Amino acid sequence: MSDDLLTIVTAKKEAPAPAWHERFLALLSDYGNVTIAAKGAGVSRFTAYRYRNTDTRFAQQWDAALELGIDGLEDEARRRAVLASDTLLIFMLKALRPEKYRERVEQRTVTITPEQAKAMSDAELDAELKRRGVHDV
Repeated sequence: MSDDLLTIVTAKKEAPAPAWHERFLALLSDYGNVTIAAKGAGVSRFTAYRYRNTDTRFAQQWDAALELGIDGLEDEARRRAVLASDTLLIFMLKALRPEKYRERVEQRTVTITPEQAKAMSDAELDAELKRRGVHDV
């Protein structure tokens, strides 16, 4: 085999993307919804998913478009949280800094069996629970 022929055989050219891909990805980024993006690009959802499942590059672009859309939502949520919504601000802080803002629940296991509890007077049971750190009895 000649070098020229080898170059032609081994050089794979990627097929150009269908015309609807760019529009679909832009709409997917804007709306985060496959149905809306497919309709706006003039294809069916089935066609979009078929390309996603068979074209690795398109699948990567699809994921990137969704990430861009999520970034846009976060930007808008941040703007609204700062300007008008304490509740949204709280949710964003909990999501972005959970180690600092998450709600904490402390659980304790108090191992007094029902038989032990029955053998104690109410005062003894209250005293034992208080000794074990259960104050709200």
